[in-house]
Amino acid sequence: MEKKILPVAESPVKGFSHQAALLSILLGHKECWEWVCNNYIQLFSLKNLDGKRSGTLDFYYMDYGDFRAYEYIANPWIRHFGTPLNMINMDNLERLLIDQLEKNFYIQVEVDEYYIHSYDAYERGHAIHWIYIYGYDKANHIFFCMDNFKNSKFVCDSIPSYELLLSIKENYNSYLKKLSSGNDMTAEEKIGPSIYMYQILPYLADPENKEVLSINIWRITSLLKNYLHIGFQYLAYGNSQYYVFGIEVYNSLQKYLISIIKKGEYIDIRGFYSLMDHKALMLWRMKFLLENKYITTSQISSLNDTIDNYNLLVLNKMRIQINLLLKYRIKNDNRYLYKVISELDSIKENEIHILTKFIDLLEQSCHEQEIKNVNKEC
Repeated sequence: MEKKILPVAESPVKGFSHQAALLSILLGHKECWEWVCNNYIQLFSLKNLDGKRSGTLDFYYMDYGDFRAYEYIANPWIRHFGTPLNMINMDNLERLLIDQLEKNFYIQVEVDEYYIHSYDAYERGHAIHWIYIYGYDKANHIFFCMDNFKNSKFVCDSIPSYELLLSIKENYNSYLKKLSSGNDMTAEEKIGPSIYMYQILPYLADPENKEVLSINIWRITSLLKNYLHIGFQYLAYGNSQYYVFGIEVYNSLQKYLISIIKKGEYIDIRGFYSLMDHKALMLWRMKFLLENKYITTSQISSLNDTIDNYNLLVLNKMRIQINLLLKYRIKNDNRYLYKVISELDSIKENEIHILTKFIDLLEQSCHEQEIKNVNKEC
């Protein structure tokens, strides 16, 4: 086969490449949309973001309960496996990539950004990052890839084969040099760079399997309540010494900003991007439920209002906070940080109010549908 491009779609999540890439793949397969709608609702972050892991704010898949690669391991749509590069023949790397793509496997592998023109670090500095490969074109000697490329924007790009292969091999060679130097390495570092493959599983052939992956309004409302800490659903999260969950992540971000003001340190805004991504995906969820008629006719007007309010008072306001943080990076003026601290309180209250109404209309829609079903049976 001379050319192969696996399906991908634009992801509403763009901050962290590991989430953006996977959602680009899932949303490229229509059969996965309902499962995405059912999930990606809960968040977690460190209680104290003032340290090496200052960007630790991400989606939490509560049914699995493990922070390590849960987005692949716990995803029922994904067949996922990986192997260290030291277990494959690096001379046949290009053939391996093409063979896996022809078998409908997407590929995730570590590269040195210095060798790939699409990165800001190209020929400027060595930086190691995951890249996601979804196709190839033999005639033009390119691979189709996704990542946070120039200006740290998550996009798709065509990467010349020689650049991609060189970036993988040079990163691997750096690992071999470090390994042979005798310097101290952690157990994970000794394993070295790895390559991962994953593909979408064909559940559509098995209706009894597909049922548990379909839209479940009661599940969505339950997870929304977990996120908002409504009722007793959130108690399972209450005993963590290091993490907070759901709506409490706002507090962690505010404490982090106060620490930045006191210490005058460089600010890591990845957590804020991740919070904004959560709002973008929540808005996608609302529109999906509306457009695919998962609510009753009587609730359409209310859901339209909810969508408009969430977009204006939550998502757009988070975008403004990101811009203020970027201005702080340029001008180093604490007034921008004080403004963000204050506005996060407002955004949090807006989100609580709007999502509570969203839960109410979803539950009301379910009750109306149940009554209709009973009347039909009678």
